[in-house]
Amino acid sequence: VLLRPDLPKARILQRRETDADEVWELYRRCVWLVGSGLIGWSIFDNIEPLRIPDGIFKGVERIWGLIILSQVIALILAYRGKITAWISVSMGRLPMLRTVLAQTWLPVVLLYAISTYLIWSLEIYDSFTLLWQGGLGSILVLLIAQTLSQLLNRQLQRLTSQEATTSLGAALQRYAGGLRVIVGLALYGGTAVVLAQVWGIPLEAWLARVLSGATIAAIGDVLLVAALCAGIWIAIDVAILTFLTTRDENGRPVERTARTRTLLPLFQTVLFVMLAIVLLATLSTSVGLDVGPLLATAGVVGIAIGFGAQKLVQDIITGLFMLFQNTINVGDVVEVAGHGGTVERISVRTLELRDLEGALHTIPFSAVTTVKNKTRDFAFAMFDIGVAYSENIEQVIEVLLHLGAEFERNPTHGPNLLSSLEMLGVEQLGDNSVVIRCRFKLRPMTQWAVRRGFLAAVKQRFDELGISIPFPQRTLHIATGGLAVPATPDSAIPPPKEAS
Repeated sequence: VLLRPDLPKARILQRRETDADEVWELYRRCVWLVGSGLIGWSIFDNIEPLRIPDGIFKGVERIWGLIILSQVIALILAYRGKITAWISVSMGRLPMLRTVLAQTWLPVVLLYAISTYLIWSLEIYDSFTLLWQGGLGSILVLLIAQTLSQLLNRQLQRLTSQEATTSLGAALQRYAGGLRVIVGLALYGGTAVVLAQVWGIPLEAWLARVLSGATIAAIGDVLLVAALCAGIWIAIDVAILTFLTTRDENGRPVERTARTRTLLPLFQTVLFVMLAIVLLATLSTSVGLDVGPLLATAGVVGIAIGFGAQKLVQDIITGLFMLFQNTINVGDVVEVAGHGGTVERISVRTLELRDLEGALHTIPFSAVTTVKNKTRDFAFAMFDIGVAYSENIEQVIEVLLHLGAEFERNPTHGPNLLSSLEMLGVEQLGDNSVVIRCRFKLRPMTQWAVRRGFLAAVKQRFDELGISIPFPQRTLHIATGGLAVPATPDSAIPPPKEAS
């Protein structure tokens, strides 16, 4: 009725004519399987009157059952590819369910076939109920677990794959891998517990035999404290990262102060140390160690280390005072301990500077006696401009003031100026030039660019007006017959050429 190839109109499962050979093969396998079962049942159900010894009767019966089992397994393995493809493609909706069934049906069916034979051959017929109830319950539990796993992974991927303009998405990317591991462990652990309940495994009794009640309680306390510490750390870290990477309504990052960017990472380090101490203290208490003597011993050892490592203590104390007094922040350009550069990182003990050549200097705070901060509040761009003695100083000053007024309207450098050009007057009567000093008051971190731009403008304007910027000169007197006479112009040393 189901497969008969020569009765196409009576077949329930309609097949294409091109599949006739496959239908015949399946038909022959099913005929052998059903025939073997019927023959075995008819023989072994009616052979009792022959008075065959019970051992021989059961042995032959088990062998016949093993033959039927081998036929079932061969049939399943022969058509496993087609069945998997049919489950994956031909079931319509519920793609998640189709995927799970396509991946798990083969080992489940084989396991059930073998388990059925073992239960029958060992005559433990009460296990049939547990086998089928446990099997159906396990399939249901695994389907629910697989669905939850895919939904959670999809949600985590959605959260962590948000655009860079979303601060929360950028923060969660740090913990995406850890969150997946934690969620996976929790889901698999819960699935294992539910499966144990479905199969009637006394998991609680087994744990009670292996572990004492005090041990289970201690493990629970440690896990609870560890979860709380991890939750606090992740919440604080995500909040800080979100605060530092917040963007306005136009999508531009909100600039935080250098003091904030310096102190928040330091606060994170202190918080991490405190949480680690709390977790270690909880773990010590849970395993039966008295924390009081340990803390007293740690205090004594700390004092001894403090005497032996005075430089380290000095580094930490000096660094804390500098941070609290807002002396140095990340991003400042400073000169400390004979080194200058941009502050890249500040820890409790050291300061890291990156100089113009790209070298990174790590300086302990104990070596810092004075700090020259070039980027605090405001800055000055100082100019010492030399002109020839023959030039009219008043005219040169007037030209510089006029040039400074024009420079204030410069689209590149003008917004960085906090005041007009301040003329300080003649600073020095040098060997070859009269030095005139002036300066601009600027926003911090802009003095170097403004200085270069203004000096270039001065050179261009002086060239246009013919104002001489002298180079070093010397007058030689040649002694002749005991008399010093000035050198002729032909013997004068030519001026050095400017470097290209």
